[in-house]
Amino acid sequence: MAAAHANGADRGAVDGDRVPTTEDDEPLTVFNQKPGTLGQDRYLLTNPAGFSSHSEGFEFTIGLNTSRIQASTTVTRYRAVADTGPGMRSSENDTSNLLGIFDDPNNATFARGSTYFDRGTLLRMWVAVQLPAGIRAASIGNYQDGLPYARVWPVPLNQGVIGILRGQRGPGNQGTTGGMRTTHYQTIDARFSKNFKIGSGSLVASLDIFNISNLALNQVQMEVTSHEAQWRAPIQVQSPRSFQPGIRYTW
Repeated sequence: MAAAHANGADRGAVDGDRVPTTEDDEPLTVFNQKPGTLGQDRYLLTNPAGFSSHSEGFEFTIGLNTSRIQASTTVTRYRAVADTGPGMRSSENDTSNLLGIFDDPNNATFARGSTYFDRGTLLRMWVAVQLPAGIRAASIGNYQDGLPYARVWPVPLNQGVIGILRGQRGPGNQGTTGGMRTTHYQTIDARFSKNFKIGSGSLVASLDIFNISNLALNQVQMEVTSHEAQWRAPIQVQSPRSFQPGIRYTW
């Protein structure tokens, strides 16, 4: 491998000025394989020092249960940090799989960060209430931190076009806060239902309302970026508010 310097994306900014070779850019070291060594790779079993993983977290739940109201709130705080591959896919960020981090020194660039599954903070609330006229109402609210995020910069090298992380994914180890996340996700859903006695059976009429707030938050953001591409562009967006009536008869 031979080290080479290339102008990276804008330094430390979410979007920057999107103009190459300006003062907010910084060089990024990549390793270009010597053409004469292509196709001659050999694997060596090794166990070098300095690679580890770490996880910690807690869960807090409080509930209420009366004859007319049942409610619960759960808060989960979790953090996992490991030396993993540079990708954003779940298979590339498994804490038990280093995925070529020893094969290619480019894979080690900003590799230490939160795993793909690590959303950090999760909040779930639900409440069920018995209303007058025999109507039962229930609602569930969910909040999730965004996924650990880092821009992936395509670099053409002798061994092919590879992607290099332009920053650390999510918070780092031992309380550090470097790195970014995608947009958070939250939704509130509700159900109203009423039971009607009909002969020997019963009919339950219900109305489900999904995404009551009608938010359009980003669920997935584009990771591959360049000076010409829109950084952090949404490629999957939350479904809009919807209504779903239902009828169920049992006997």
